[in-house]
Amino acid sequence: MRITLPHLLVGACLLGGGAWLPAARAQAAEASQVPAHGQSPVVFAGGDGSSCESAVLIRGARGEFEGVASEYRWLSERHPGWNLTEQSLLKSGERRYDVLDFTTADGRPQRVCFDISEFYQE
Repeated sequence: MRITLPHLLVGACLLGGGAWLPAARAQAAEASQVPAHGQSPVVFAGGDGSSCESAVLIRGARGEFEGVASEYRWLSERHPGWNLTEQSLLKSGERRYDVLDFTTADGRPQRVCFDISEFYQE
């Protein structure tokens, strides 16, 4: 199953009449407020995120906000200046994935898949 609305930004879509992009940018900016590696309980494991079969596994997040903020921190550390274009939730059996489509600072489209099964609550 694929949900194409950004699952944490649904409220912004409904309240803002399509104003989800500014909300996404604000949420991405908040990622810089997540404690740096070594200060946060979040650990990145698994693969490189190039597909859901090799998803970046997020462990230790204390809820959805911290988990998603950690995704944005992971992206910021590896792709400074990235810009979110779409965020989708995928279900595969018992696993849940957050797929982020983004552009790099030089405008190249990219996609990364995070395994969010540990912290995602339906």
